[in-house]
Amino acid sequence: MKRVFLAALIAVLCIVPAFSVGGYFSLGVGPDTGFKAWSILDGDSTEMEYYQEDTRIGGDLDVSIGFRACDWFSLGLATGINYTKPVNGMLDYDIIVPFMAEFVFEPTTGSVRFPVKLQAGGHAEFTDDDSEVGAAFGASAGVAVDVSESFSIGYAVKFNLLMQFEEHDLMHLRLNMVPIALDMTYRF
Repeated sequence: MKRVFLAALIAVLCIVPAFSVGGYFSLGVGPDTGFKAWSILDGDSTEMEYYQEDTRIGGDLDVSIGFRACDWFSLGLATGINYTKPVNGMLDYDIIVPFMAEFVFEPTTGSVRFPVKLQAGGHAEFTDDDSEVGAAFGASAGVAVDVSESFSIGYAVKFNLLMQFEEHDLMHLRLNMVPIALDMTYRF
């Protein structure tokens, strides 16, 4: 299944540039507020306590690059870094590096854009002396204004769902939220 997905992704990334109207580079920055986390063992879910409201706040940096199939649709690759330091002392730090394919739907009215991004891929998470990898999914919606013909700046709300599968049917889910992200996009 992974090979089929990888082959399809490579085919799309090779074919789309031939029919694209141009490329894009996007940069987003904002505070990460955490949100919720669950641990699921044999179908029973438990909310993880160290993600409660007094837990953490951090920063999120997103970078993506891709091809615009037309003015409203784009395909690309996204990565970035998410850093948090829990205030309850359970962890010294938590760094997440996602790597995802993204689909961007961006309806436009005049100089105002309404970008919606859907992302899927994986992530690496580094906490204290440990590191894990897992699946990652993202979604964001916002509004942007064209400052020039090729540059826009705007606001977005972002959610990331991070999944880690461990032995003995144990799975960890975490939903991160970036409520106020400043997004800048350069189209070329």
